[in-house]
Amino acid sequence: MNIEMLEVKVLKPYDRNPRKNKKAIETVKRSLEEFGWRQPIVVDKDMIIVVGHTRYEAAKLLGVNRVPVVVARDLTPEQCRAYRIMDNRSNENAEWDYELLIEEFRNLENIDLELTGFDQKEIDKLLGEENTIYNKKVDSPLYTPRGDEPALDSLYNLERFLNLIDDIKSADIPEQIKQFLIFSAHRHIEFDYELIAEYYCHAVPEVQKLMEDSALVIIDFNRAIDLGYVKLNDDLRKCYIDEYGNQEGE
Repeated sequence: MNIEMLEVKVLKPYDRNPRKNKKAIETVKRSLEEFGWRQPIVVDKDMIIVVGHTRYEAAKLLGVNRVPVVVARDLTPEQCRAYRIMDNRSNENAEWDYELLIEEFRNLENIDLELTGFDQKEIDKLLGEENTIYNKKVDSPLYTPRGDEPALDSLYNLERFLNLIDDIKSADIPEQIKQFLIFSAHRHIEFDYELIAEYYCHAVPEVQKLMEDSALVIIDFNRAIDLGYVKLNDDLRKCYIDEYGNQEGE
């Protein structure tokens, strides 16, 4: 890799760059001021930027005249397009181990933490001593009771389940198969989770715990994941954190 020091004015932004980087420019500018240049800008043979648009814009804000550049003379225009997309997309495929991330933050005693790219609100949520989005324990549901305790038989509907049980019992099949199908028929019991939440609010602690263990309500979200009731892919986890702040209570 041959790194050259080139004048900023000879570099040309790619005018069809699909990645919008305006919000990141100030963060990168501060990073360059603190840490210096650690990654070159990559351009094609015509000096059009392939990778490093944000560093280029930050350099202009800093009034830098020359920047480190790698000229990718060996890449075709098609390869440059693909590489540009890959570079922008690859960071989205990564995920955080928040326990390790918090530990890393706590080891940064003499660094302005916003230099990491996290804003102060995110940092406060990560490192707050109490009720952070990563350690908050909720002792009661966030659901607000709306009225009296609902009748127990209003929490579920057995019609489909009972009809299926009748069909299984009357079928001319081996008893062992019947038993298996009877077990599986319980999946067809319909639950009214809004009323279940209302019932939970009025229940005694022992009943509440059993309802939590059965995942009829989820208070400790991480425990529900550990028990196998809930599985999150990265996109859903991000949506959950954005919506609820990763609070363990719902």
